Amino acid sequence: MLTRRRPGGRFDLGGAHGEPALSYTGAASTPLEKAGAARRQRAEVKDKLKMGALSLSELFEATDRGDESGNMLAKLKVVSVLESLPGVGKVNAKRLLKGLDISDGRRLGGVGDKQRERLLRVVDDLEYRREILAEARRSEESTAR
Repeated sequence: MLTRRRPGGRFDLGGAHGEPALSYTGAASTPLEKAGAARRQRAEVKDKLKMGALSLSELFEATDRGDESGNMLAKLKVVSVLESLPGVGKVNAKRLLKGLDISDGRRLGGVGDKQRERLLRVVDDLEYRREILAEARRSEESTAR
């Protein structure tokens, strides 16, 4: 059996007779389970946003709580949250971020008060959203020339 040692545990890369066996045992299984639970919770939040069962303001409130769940939500990228909203796809989410001067890599926990206000306004005010998107499109067209 081929094995490669890793800190905190051991990976089994193959069985005794060449059958594939990839398993992990060791002290890091708890962080792996925790990371999996965090991914599932973030996916659930995005699904709720998509269905309209959760609003962006409610998400910010949950992020502001200092508990473990709030800390996990603070790690969500703003672009993925916008993509999850009804009527906003990948392209428009990036355009909105550009129009609002928010970095693509910004996470919910790193959004400042003014950025938060503009994000909430973009979600709630369709006319404002259209203005931001039109401005971003014009900016893209002028740089493409």
